[in-house]
Amino acid sequence: MSECNIQNIDGVDTGSLRPDGRSDYHILYIVKGSCFVNLHGKEYEVKEDSIILYLPYEYQEYTYKKEIKTKSYFVHFQGSICESLFKDYDERIMYIGKNAKTERLFESLVEEHQLKMMGYEEICSSLLLTIISYITREKNCISKNLNTSSNEKIAEACAEIRRNYYKVFLISDYAKMYNMSISRFSHLFKHMTGTSPNKYVNEIRIEKAKEMLINTNYPICEIAQRVGMQSQSYFSKNFKKHTMYSPIEYREMFK
Repeated sequence: MSECNIQNIDGVDTGSLRPDGRSDYHILYIVKGSCFVNLHGKEYEVKEDSIILYLPYEYQEYTYKKEIKTKSYFVHFQGSICESLFKDYDERIMYIGKNAKTERLFESLVEEHQLKMMGYEEICSSLLLTIISYITREKNCISKNLNTSSNEKIAEACAEIRRNYYKVFLISDYAKMYNMSISRFSHLFKHMTGTSPNKYVNEIRIEKAKEMLINTNYPICEIAQRVGMQSQSYFSKNFKKHTMYSPIEYREMFK
């Protein structure tokens, strides 16, 4: 893998024009907003929860518009395994639906590639293969048109959890909100996101805590409360379990 990163576009037109493409594979993952892609002389608006795939030496032309706040990830990579994985991909634009697991994998990929700690190349390769596998799975699920109504409900639940991650979380409340039993809600949630509801909200809290540790001077106890964990000791233990660093150690890394 040669390069990967996250892009937050707001207030500026940007994009790429590569008439001869690149020598490697190129994936764009639109998480929020939209990207305008030119394929065979026609412009398409690619909206959030979609993947744009370019094969080596394929014409590339895409634009992010300043009036649309957009968040996307990109990755450039090579490898013979890619040929077999992408051999049946006729489309260059694929809607894969809401999938928090995929976004978390991209986040981990970018973090590993930027920190470049010991063994990062092997970890990046593993994460990339997992990402491609998830994209393939979600593409197949969408193409089979699996229970669109239930998928939409779980997507709404994910958005609701992201808005209210700092509040007390009870699966029963969300199951009731979407007229499902707890077991049905939990099953569909894990099928769509790749994780349980409790793990999902916990991982959001950890990500929000990371942002606060890097961008604020809040004491650890306050960050714990702000992300919905009332006990500082539980927060610290939980944070280290997920990141391998204590909150203090993580903050020090970015000073």
